[in-house]
Amino acid sequence: MPISEVMSKPLLTTTTSSSLKEAADLIQQNNIRRLPVLDSKGKLVGIVTAKDILKSTMDILKKILVEQDFMTLAF
Repeated sequence: MPISEVMSKPLLTTTTSSSLKEAADLIQQNNIRRLPVLDSKGKLVGIVTAKDILKSTMDILKKILVEQDFMTLAF
């Protein structure tokens, strides 16, 4: 059986120049877990997952809290 018969369609992708928010919006709005990342030539360079976005978002939030001296909050 060809993979084209079982793959998700249409194939949604993002680019290396897209923001974290743009990728998160695509994943959330389309209820997908993985998003292929293409370079400026259309070559696949990676896959970003919902878990990757959550981890990055938590890392950013922790940095903000450290900068604002709010580390008394439990994470």
